[in-house]
Amino acid sequence: MEPDFVLFLTEKASERRIVYQLFIEPKGSHLLEGERWKEEFLQQIEQESQMNVLHENLEYKLIGLPFYNKSERERIFKDALAAF
Repeated sequence: MEPDFVLFLTEKASERRIVYQLFIEPKGSHLLEGERWKEEFLQQIEQESQMNVLHENLEYKLIGLPFYNKSERERIFKDALAAF
């Protein structure tokens, strides 16, 4: 599974620097139903992922977002993005 976009964000305000990796997959309306498995996988990443410590002052957080689709699911995507 290769998401179309991976967004890297870094929060430097805390003592431990947090690195966020967001997996984003835009999807045409005709593909939403057939690739539901991929969306379910993306949404499980945050709860199921196990990270090895690579550097003592860095914390990594993986986030898989629901599919982005402007015509049908834009609000769902925006709400999920705002919630993290």
